Amino acid sequence: MQKVWQRINWWLIASMLGLAFLGPLVCEWLGVQAVFKIIGLYFVLNMTFSLYLGHYLRQHGAFWWFLAGWPLLFGLATWFGLVSAYYGYALAILYGLLELVTYTSGQESEPDIASQIPVDGGYHSI
Repeated sequence: MQKVWQRINWWLIASMLGLAFLGPLVCEWLGVQAVFKIIGLYFVLNMTFSLYLGHYLRQHGAFWWFLAGWPLLFGLATWFGLVSAYYGYALAILYGLLELVTYTSGQESEPDIASQIPVDGGYHSI
């Protein structure tokens, strides 16, 4: 378990909590209109963060199940009523899909073990 916490930076967890819980609260306190909150915060900022998070977790060799953290936190914020339920759960699923896409992108350049030549008996003729 100690290796798990070495691979995740605390600023990453703080930014997930901040975007999921503090972002909607700050927009509400500042009186930001719903259209700007949806487009600016939920679509631009949070989707960019989802893309970055998937790339970061892949580059640093984190476990794949860390991908569920950000969408679950956003779904929890929706459940608490900080985000409208009309689109909050759908956005949480979309954030998870974006993370998954960036986490798995670039794997086509890695060697595929299944399509390599078997070398059990060695190379006799090539």
